[in-house]
Amino acid sequence: MKKHFLWIAFIFSIEAFSDTVEEKLMTGIDLEASHSFLHNPAILDISKKSYSILAVKDTRNSSVLASPDGGTPQNVSYTLNENIVAGSMLVPFGGGAFGLSYIRHNQDLVTDNDVVGDVINETKRDDIYAFKFAINLTPNLDFGFQYQYKQADTHVYGSFFLDDEDKSIYKAFLSSYRLGIKYKGQKFAIAGYTDPPARGKALIDGENKIVAEPGTGGADFVYKISDKTSIGLGVTRWFYRRDDRLELSTSPIDQRNISLNGLDLDQYLAKVENRRLGVSHKLKGNISLLFSASSQESVYHFDENGLPGDDRENIPSFKYMKYQFGGVFKKNRMKIELRWHTASREQSSITDRSFKLGHRDYVNYKANEQGFFLLINFMSG
Repeated sequence: MKKHFLWIAFIFSIEAFSDTVEEKLMTGIDLEASHSFLHNPAILDISKKSYSILAVKDTRNSSVLASPDGGTPQNVSYTLNENIVAGSMLVPFGGGAFGLSYIRHNQDLVTDNDVVGDVINETKRDDIYAFKFAINLTPNLDFGFQYQYKQADTHVYGSFFLDDEDKSIYKAFLSSYRLGIKYKGQKFAIAGYTDPPARGKALIDGENKIVAEPGTGGADFVYKISDKTSIGLGVTRWFYRRDDRLELSTSPIDQRNISLNGLDLDQYLAKVENRRLGVSHKLKGNISLLFSASSQESVYHFDENGLPGDDRENIPSFKYMKYQFGGVFKKNRMKIELRWHTASREQSSITDRSFKLGHRDYVNYKANEQGFFLLINFMSG
């Protein structure tokens, strides 16, 4: 089985604050999911031994007109390519199950500034390891726990005016945990979880920095309308702690101010709340269809001395929609799920008084994201 898993993972691998893998997969009907890549570990299916394989390919294209204070406006465009390959296993025991998972998350950012006249490439590579378990407390009540360790390998410029020899290269190490609970009735299920912010350290140019990534908390509800159709609702909120990478640093050679998260303007896009609705419907045979719509509330946050959402009067949040369409094919002990997702957002004006990327005002910001998910799940027992 190990050889088969490595072979399939190799095929799929022919591939700040980006979404975590679990956030990318969120729908309103998460409580019906049979794979292991879930925010709430209490949702894990503890009845059967299973192996899950995941491949994700996402692309985001964005553009903005950026202006230094009193300087000439600059057209800046970004293309972010994300590729994910992951695998997990879940093994049941008396009244519960434990599992292991590994996620490889690659991000490649291409930034083009018409004034600089040069295309800049930055990369991030994340390796994420997790241990999880779920137990049945009562016939209807499940509890879940997950511990996660992440190693982030970052290669960024952080300024439009540096050459390759001045690139900032560092690694960060973070850990976090999650707790979840689920209650299942005859025709409905309800669940909640908490995921505190991840904390860790990074050694950057000989200096130790405390780094953090946002945590989340949320709840999901699913109601089975009939044997073929289910409808679900979900809500997620994000929580933050101080991250030293939001402070400007200096480049190793030229001593210019740089951003340790790179040139991407969306590194400052902090999520606040997500509300989603999902519907699944089983067709004749072994095929089911999935649709999900979610409203994402976010805010642009540049101040390292505060946390996103603290100053909502002076930094108003904005909302945009995300959509997912997919299908599930199930035969014997194998389930294959394919999804396509899309989201777009616009912001007429964004102001950064700290000049973190060398600009104060950003206008006519537009972004479009889309991508595919492929999930394969093998069950036994």
